[in-house]
Amino acid sequence: SVTVKDDQRHKADKLKNDGNEFVKQEKYREALEAYNAAIKIDGNNAIYYCNRSVIFK
Repeated sequence: SVTVKDDQRHKADKLKNDGNEFVKQEKYREALEAYNAAIKIDGNNAIYYCNRSVIFK
């Protein structure tokens, strides 16, 4: 299993939060890009996948 460093985790969380804001603004393409970037950093965080799935409802 890959260990995610704290600074990387912080960056991924910021990307997730950015994605959440984009969803609120109905900017789904930007949200998808932010969630995908967070997943690329920390692919073991299920919250990022869950948030991304909201775009496809």
